[in-house]
Amino acid sequence: MCQLQHCRECNRYLQPPWKSAELESPALLALCLKHVKGLKRVKLIDATFIWTEAHSRRIKIKCTIQKDVLNGTLLQQTFMVEFVVVNLQCDACKQTWTPHLWQSAVQVRQKVDHKRTFLYLEQLILKHNAAEKVINIKSEFYGQGLNFHFNHRSHAQRFTNFVEDNVICKSKHTKQLISHDEQNGTYHYKYCFIVELAPICRDDLVILPKALSKKYGGIGPMVLLTKITNAVHMVDIKTMQTHEIDKASYWQHEFRSVLGRDRLSEFVVMNIENVDNDNNSSRAAIR
Repeated sequence: MCQLQHCRECNRYLQPPWKSAELESPALLALCLKHVKGLKRVKLIDATFIWTEAHSRRIKIKCTIQKDVLNGTLLQQTFMVEFVVVNLQCDACKQTWTPHLWQSAVQVRQKVDHKRTFLYLEQLILKHNAAEKVINIKSEFYGQGLNFHFNHRSHAQRFTNFVEDNVICKSKHTKQLISHDEQNGTYHYKYCFIVELAPICRDDLVILPKALSKKYGGIGPMVLLTKITNAVHMVDIKTMQTHEIDKASYWQHEFRSVLGRDRLSEFVVMNIENVDNDNNSSRAAIR
């Protein structure tokens, strides 16, 4: 009887290192065979799983081996090996329950009452699995944002780049010295990436600054935002023409919303009549 160390949090087995393996999968079979002693001195012919209850914490495999015993005589034998699955928490899962072990953090904030852009970003993170390397998520500052904790600085930098590529935001990073070994000349830092989302959301009514309105051909100045991605998508409420403002232009002027979605009203158009605005024809009719 052998033992297999298994982590229930991430469903990985200790090989070492820790590796993922589903029940009755080739990866789990290879892992079990490595724990069987003496297989290197014989020829393995076949190895299969024997069905067991999933909650029994037992894994059984049937092995068939061959060995040349004397003058070309082959001896074949079939035997069963039983493994006991022992639950053990891996190092990565231990860190998720210990908040002070993170090395890098990404603080995402949006200072508005309604967080439609923030909710849109959350859906993108789930869709593209951008939070795969996150070890912990916390809500901070009275619900104005989230803190994402990572084990490595590169993981936090990659997550920050993902946010910057999908929504309008600006970021900065800081670091704090945690420990210093003078003999070895080593330093241990904690890094923090602060990401601030633009305080505008979809369906907001904004008034563009004069310089920005003139730059984009005299649009607005009163426009309605239709979409917020890595650019601001808007529609002129008078001409109904759509425009896009890039990230650099927005942060240069940084306009805010005047009214939100709660002030919008829904109307149903029942009839449309064409109005003749030809002044010449109307004057001829009067004469």
